[in-house]
Amino acid sequence: MFSVIIPTWNNLEFLKLCVDSLRKHSQYDHEIIIHVNDGSDGTLAWVKAQGLKYSHTEKNIGVCLAVNHLAAQTSREWVLYMNDDMVACPGWDSAFAQAVASTNTDLALFFSTLIQADNGKNPYILKQDFGTTPQNYDEPRLLRECFSEVRDDVEGGSSQPTLFHRKWWLMVGGYSLEYSPGMSSDDDLLMKFWVIGCRHFRIVGASRFYHFSCKSTGRIRHNMGGRIFVMKWGITQAEFYRRYMSQLLRTTPAQLVARHSHLFPRATLRGKLRRAGYGLFCDYPLQDIETWDTASGQGSWNSDATAFPEQNWLILSHSFNQDGQASSQTITDKLPYLQKYGIDFSVLSGIMGGHDTRFTHLQLLPWGPAGLGFDLRQQARQHWGRDWRYRIFSIVTSLFLLPFVIIERLLFGLQSQSSWALPVVFHSLRLIRKRRPAVIYSTGGAYSAHLAGYWLKKITGITWIAEVHDPMIVGGAKQNRNSRMIAKLEGHICRDADLAWWFTDAALNSARARHPELGKRGIAILPGVEPLDSDAKYQRGQQMIIGHFGSLSGTRSLFPVVQAVATLIEQQPEIRSAIRIHVYGGNIDSRAMKEISHHKLDDVFVCFGRLEKSPQSGRSGREQVIDLMHQADCLLLVHGSIEDCREYIPSKLYEYFWAGRPVIALTYKNPQLDRMLSERNYYNAASDRQDEIVAIIAQAYADWKEDKLPQTTIAPIGTKQSVDAILDALGIPHK
Repeated sequence: MFSVIIPTWNNLEFLKLCVDSLRKHSQYDHEIIIHVNDGSDGTLAWVKAQGLKYSHTEKNIGVCLAVNHLAAQTSREWVLYMNDDMVACPGWDSAFAQAVASTNTDLALFFSTLIQADNGKNPYILKQDFGTTPQNYDEPRLLRECFSEVRDDVEGGSSQPTLFHRKWWLMVGGYSLEYSPGMSSDDDLLMKFWVIGCRHFRIVGASRFYHFSCKSTGRIRHNMGGRIFVMKWGITQAEFYRRYMSQLLRTTPAQLVARHSHLFPRATLRGKLRRAGYGLFCDYPLQDIETWDTASGQGSWNSDATAFPEQNWLILSHSFNQDGQASSQTITDKLPYLQKYGIDFSVLSGIMGGHDTRFTHLQLLPWGPAGLGFDLRQQARQHWGRDWRYRIFSIVTSLFLLPFVIIERLLFGLQSQSSWALPVVFHSLRLIRKRRPAVIYSTGGAYSAHLAGYWLKKITGITWIAEVHDPMIVGGAKQNRNSRMIAKLEGHICRDADLAWWFTDAALNSARARHPELGKRGIAILPGVEPLDSDAKYQRGQQMIIGHFGSLSGTRSLFPVVQAVATLIEQQPEIRSAIRIHVYGGNIDSRAMKEISHHKLDDVFVCFGRLEKSPQSGRSGREQVIDLMHQADCLLLVHGSIEDCREYIPSKLYEYFWAGRPVIALTYKNPQLDRMLSERNYYNAASDRQDEIVAIIAQAYADWKEDKLPQTTIAPIGTKQSVDAILDALGIPHK
């Protein structure tokens, strides 16, 4: 949304509060850039540790040079300049966004409503005392009471912080050097904007900042800003406010232009006399500049090595922000790293995930009846559960759409979500005209994201990168119109995408064998996951707990595990009371359940299903699952037994790696997966070799009895590694 620029001078504790408030109370994603003057109090080290963009000078260069320098480094259209002794209140940015949207020009200056312990009788500043230092700052009370006094927007006023369009700041020259170190540079900026025709000077009532009041300016010798202003413009500051700015208080900017076209500033008699007197007897502005610093531009100027070139990306992800969906987690985990590397983005997704307010996020319904009905039913289930309201809505929706669904299937015969590509292309073209993204990034789940990416590539020519989650073509699969469409789309990806990556070597090699033209534009990247946040510790208990996390089905069945445990119990009867297999995330598949009943192993295989939020601890189901992963003796991975498995690695494996517990894995014809497990000394057997399954469970049990379960020294695979690989392939700088 905005670039926020903050000059600071050895004011670390205030700066921490300032940055923290922006991070906590912003509804949109913003670029924060800081200029560190001196920084010997630890400011420079802290800014680096926080990963913030910054510039640094060994001395204090003053507000004018610092802010102009920062403004030149920004990448967003609108820029907010604020002091380091200010803290943002909730909603500050959404109020600014609404103000910008309500104005039909970008030739405008917007200001926040300040809150201070002492307002100096300034009618535009709210007088409320929430502390004067970081030590006595009362943040909880500020958050409760910062909007206790209602304030409307004020046209024709000025305050701080200041929001301006980068284009106009650069055109008028920003803060003028003659006001160094900075007194009255704000008023001079207002005059320059007025002179070029700006008539929008608005204090936004709902955008509020608490100000600790002049903590840095009290440590420097002030320049005579008022005298410099009258020397430059031939009018005093008070006269400028009274004769010109105050006119906006009594009329709208449009009326002002229409009725008072003559309101171009004129020198006044008082201004001329003062200018003559100061010109005869003083040496302004040079004497103030000389007193401040005779060579403020000399010395060491350093810039942040992590201030990466900013660019916009357009991300297409149907399952974005869907809790518990691997196809969602794969992209959402990448976003903080992309932001850190200077990449802004807009996201287009389906409607079933949560709406994200940190950036532009459009949630779109499919235009086809099958996809529309499916999404509406899922949305209703999220709101109502499976109660009578959902059932009635589902029946009515299905009956109403049925004729259209039949026609759609007869005409096209494609996956229900394929029509989601249509609104994505429509809305993407609007965003492309507005944001001009450098990259279109389509990511898996529903293949319609890639279909939209291909169409947008053909229409716009923008760089298109495609992340293919699951094998698109599987040998032996039934051929129909949908599978033929997917095969055709894979060809488009291999021919037209500027970069495409698959999650396994085998999937990449298969795609390249079908489409040799893919060449070096195709790569394999392990997706990884973010570290699992848990304070849970492993403690060996009286029973060996083997935990399985995730869904089971006819093609990913516990059946061979049940058979192996039954065999082991026949060989070693004590195992029956010593081993427990705990299943989380869903039901045990029907084939395995029949085998459990046949061998009477209901006490050994315990299904906990999907965990919901605990009313006792308040921990979510996801948080409980992560704790249980850390506490299990071993983690069970069931790969499956179909051809897909040759080119597929379960995303759950990366979570298992972060949990740090040994893995018992049943894999199917996947050398890369086998290698990842064996190099970590984990237990691995082919899912179609019963003797191997029996052997690894027996070995794991023996190791557990002797308290010798294997530990690995190989680091888990994180999301950052995959982001770095993508940016390396695109040639984008990063750390």
